[in-house]
Amino acid sequence: RHGARPAHALHEIVALAQRFERIALHAAFPGDAADAPPLAVAVAYAYDGVLHTQYLAASEAGREIGALDAVIATLLEQPPAGTRWLSFGASTYDQGRQLNTGLAAQKEMFGARPTLLTTLELDLQEKLQ
Repeated sequence: RHGARPAHALHEIVALAQRFERIALHAAFPGDAADAPPLAVAVAYAYDGVLHTQYLAASEAGREIGALDAVIATLLEQPPAGTRWLSFGASTYDQGRQLNTGLAAQKEMFGARPTLLTTLELDLQEKLQ
């Protein structure tokens, strides 16, 4: 829809989910259609009290009825045990130099607030000499 490609292919996400129990797919399906494709999905992983959404997506039908909103609301209202924070991750591109305002606005519609993260670099070669 936005001309972007995911960082991972489906088989890679499946392999990661099989290796690490902290990765889960959260989805909204149409009412009683057990074999229908999902209306919206969130791939999320849990670590140190944080539930981090890595991928969020909705079909056209899902967008029309707010299915992704329902998935996020469920994560907020019924988070996995031990979850203290829900993270939507970065809203930037160009290695963090540019804000993706549309993506940031979408996350804010879910109630998220931006946090500035500082990236530090340490030259290990210099430390080893």
